[in-house]
Amino acid sequence: MSDTKYEFPTEIVDLPSKGLVYPEGHPLRKGNVEIKYMTAREEDILASQSLIKKGVVLDKLFESVVVEKGVDINEEYINKVFSEYKIDIDQANSLLSKLKQPKEPSFSKKALLKTGN
Repeated sequence: MSDTKYEFPTEIVDLPSKGLVYPEGHPLRKGNVEIKYMTAREEDILASQSLIKKGVVLDKLFESVVVEKGVDINEEYINKVFSEYKIDIDQANSLLSKLKQPKEPSFSKKALLKTGN
């Protein structure tokens, strides 16, 4: 964690680029970024059909979770890097439908019953 104290939990995430795509002196050049843990607010962003259709869902998510000082999500070269990770509407809808499907319990009813042995 950084020296900055936030009123919410954060973690340091290593960048796949190891920071090499950023110019010298940029805060992401060090190869990691501090982000806050996702909350229901960020889940709402990810599930927003409007943001998905506009193609800005990940932009809004990154704006919400990146807390690293000096990082402007709207900078042109950051947008280029993030755009590589964008997913299309069909992929997003498929992912959301999988997440909404009920899961089968992974235990048996017998395991829940106490035995007299």
